[in-house]
Amino acid sequence: MLNFLKEFEAKLGITITCSQEIEPLGTAGPIALARDKLIDGSGEPFFVVNSDVISEYRFKEIIEFYKTHGGEASIMVTKVDEPSKYGVIVSLLWTSPRDKWRVRREA
Repeated sequence: MLNFLKEFEAKLGITITCSQEIEPLGTAGPIALARDKLIDGSGEPFFVVNSDVISEYRFKEIIEFYKTHGGEASIMVTKVDEPSKYGVIVSLLWTSPRDKWRVRREA
């Protein structure tokens, strides 16, 4: 697996970092384990991808969207039959939150 990732890094000119749980830590466990790599002060955009998701990611388009629109983050989602198993994304237009705990939806 590591050889495959190294070849992929060389082909795309990127760095791939894997975060692996020794014991199950829940959905975001490996992300928490990699927090030092995610908050490195470089200001460079990065992707977080779960290894159990198989998809054709359009990383170049996503990064261009992020750079064009700015903001804290961009997120790629897909529709599923039973969203309660995975989490729910509300995709309506929102106003800027007054604080991170109160968000109002535009009608």
